[in-house]
Amino acid sequence: MAGSDADPASDAGSTGTAGATNEAGATGDGFDVGRFGRTLALIAVVTAIFLLTSASVLTGTLFQIAVAAIGSVALVTAITAALIALASAAD
Repeated sequence: MAGSDADPASDAGSTGTAGATNEAGATGDGFDVGRFGRTLALIAVVTAIFLLTSASVLTGTLFQIAVAAIGSVALVTAITAALIALASAAD
C-alpha cells in the first residue's frame, strides 16, 4: 500500500539509489559507461576535426609535430575522462 509506514521503498516518490539505473544507463554503484562513451566520442570528433584542419593547412615537419601534439592531448583527455567516470562510481 503506497504511503504506508510498512514499506517506504514501495512509495511512488521513493528516491532510493541502491542498484538503481539512472537516465545515463549507469548503475548507482558502477562505472559510468554512458558518460565515458559520450566523452570518448566527443574526443574522437574533436581530434578528427583538428587533424583534418592541420592536414589542409600545415605541411612537412610542422604537420608531423601537430599530429603528435594533437594525439598527445587526445590521449591525456581520454585518460582524464576515464578517471572522471571512475570517480562518479565512488559518489
